[in-house]
Amino acid sequence: GGARAAAAPRGGKRVRALVLVLLVLQTTVITLLARESRIPVAGRPMYLGAAAVLVSECIKLPVCLAVISRQLGGPRQMLADVRQRVVVGWRDTLAMGLPALLFGLQNMLFFVSVSNLSATSYQLWSQSKTLTTALFYVLYLGGALRRLQWLSLSLLCAGVGLVQASDSVSAAAGAASAGRPLLGISAVLASSLLSGFANIYLEK
Repeated sequence: GGARAAAAPRGGKRVRALVLVLLVLQTTVITLLARESRIPVAGRPMYLGAAAVLVSECIKLPVCLAVISRQLGGPRQMLADVRQRVVVGWRDTLAMGLPALLFGLQNMLFFVSVSNLSATSYQLWSQSKTLTTALFYVLYLGGALRRLQWLSLSLLCAGVGLVQASDSVSAAAGAASAGRPLLGISAVLASSLLSGFANIYLEK
């Protein structure tokens, strides 16, 4: 009994570590592929970012419904559960409407960002979500951060600035342009603001 109890936490930690690694890998691969797909090619029309967002959500919906159906024991139970949560609990559905809208806007801004920034710059600028979430936590929820946390956020901002400066120098030296960096930075910062607010909105 004691051995099983000791093994359970270790197994849980391994699963969490694996999920974290897969999440980082997914984010990195998506950014690289999206950046590559947004490089203009003569004679090839560029797809709309909004169309890509719509297609991805249309793919997610049946997958999510299939998972729910499997967990609950069949399509009939799944439909009953969805009706109970979405239609009967319409107040909760409306409450989730705002973060859902913000999530959709973030996805569209993602394509604007990767079209105008290098993959490295985007990955670092997207870390500003941590900063905006912290700011909304302090301003909206009235929370408080420790000095070490403020120092960590400051180092994050400094790192982002250094990498962007390096990219700007490379572009000036004749490297391939990543597009319009100011537009890309504006888009990723707007996405970070939306992400930070959505995260805190769900906490309140």
